[in-house]
Amino acid sequence: MSDRSAASATTARERDALFLLPHYTNLSKRARTGAEIVTHGDRVYIHTTEGRKLLDASSGMWAASLGFSEPGPAEAAIAQLRKFPYYHYGLDKSHEPIVDLAERLAKMVPIANAKIHFATTGSEANDFLVKFLWYMNDAHGLPGKTKILSHRDAWHGSTIAACSMSGIARCHTGFNLPLPGFIHLTPPNAYRYALEGESIDAFVDRLCDELEQRILAEGADTIAAMIVEPVNGAAGVVVPPQDYYPRIQAILARHNILAIADEIITGFGRTGQMFGSQTVGLRPDAMTFAKGFSAAYVPVSAIAMAPIIHEGLTQGSDKHGFFAHGSTFAGHPVGCAAALKTLEIIEERDLVGHVRRMSPILQSKLERYKDHPLVGQVRGVGLMWALELTANRSTRQPLKQTGATANQIAVECEKRGLIIRNLATGDTIAFAPPLIINEQEIDDAFERFDEAFNEAIKWAKERGFVG
Repeated sequence: MSDRSAASATTARERDALFLLPHYTNLSKRARTGAEIVTHGDRVYIHTTEGRKLLDASSGMWAASLGFSEPGPAEAAIAQLRKFPYYHYGLDKSHEPIVDLAERLAKMVPIANAKIHFATTGSEANDFLVKFLWYMNDAHGLPGKTKILSHRDAWHGSTIAACSMSGIARCHTGFNLPLPGFIHLTPPNAYRYALEGESIDAFVDRLCDELEQRILAEGADTIAAMIVEPVNGAAGVVVPPQDYYPRIQAILARHNILAIADEIITGFGRTGQMFGSQTVGLRPDAMTFAKGFSAAYVPVSAIAMAPIIHEGLTQGSDKHGFFAHGSTFAGHPVGCAAALKTLEIIEERDLVGHVRRMSPILQSKLERYKDHPLVGQVRGVGLMWALELTANRSTRQPLKQTGATANQIAVECEKRGLIIRNLATGDTIAFAPPLIINEQEIDDAFERFDEAFNEAIKWAKERGFVG
């Protein structure tokens, strides 16, 4: 970047191109074009400097559960900033917002006598939890019990450990990831991974046997935990078979391996229950939260852990004389105030019930496509749904140029003022709107989507990507 080009950059879009290293994009293209600048929001809509109003049916990154104009969390954050803007919760100090939030969350989660630890992002929460499990096992005299099981196609975050837990290949490529000791198993996605003619029951049997055999091969005394998303978001909104999680949890328990629920997407109402674990019959030993925890108004995340984990950490602290872990901004009082207000709004307005009322409406809009010759499956729960494309419905053959058609659907939607997610795995698009969305706004979304879908399919046929 020359001094001259920097001096000539006046708009936010031009300056974005010159000064930012963005994420989830092609960096060369972004440096040429910059990004569209978002200025403000109105319920489920965002507005840009270019005068566009877009309905964000992806909640930003699955995160803006209360939309983009709810005053409650903002007012709580402002009030906390004016009262007491910052302090940590280590070194024998704490503050009221973090104590209030910890108490409320501990009483909400389906873990008896839970202890709460705070972080800033979902990636940090998952990363910290792995670190804690290693510390706990060291305290128990099991320093080699460190391996982490997870699913292929899963997403658990961007830090080195969280990305290693994730099973999306393109997020590993070039970064020299995953680290050793992170093991990826077949995800409970029967549409993509069931064998020809294999029943759902047989599919679950096979996945359970895969888990059992992998534990035996690795040695149970080397495996600390298995981390799972109750409903796999980035994998394509995969709702597991009904008995999958109860069965794998029984296997884990038999081998003294903990079960971790990554509730960063599914927590606080997204699935039509307060927690995704309740939707899929999972009884976790630990849970991680972010995104909808504060409706994304302020970065804040948390870990809820069963007493067995906390007791192990306490033993380690006694062994070493000090629990040498901390983070400057973890449990920031402003973030805690915003999260506390978010939880109040979710409960007082019965947003979980609202999700259950809106879910069939969103489902019905997508299921109009289930007989389309290029739609392999429509699936989802609550307010997270996906539509997966296929070249051949009977063989589930992928489209040519995998991902291109789903990406073009997203492009055509954007042209018409609708934001959806084209996911990192296959030709799958996802709808995960703010939990406050109403029927009229769902209708608005699909007026835009229907036209965009048809135009994108036409585009794909012209290029030979579909028949």
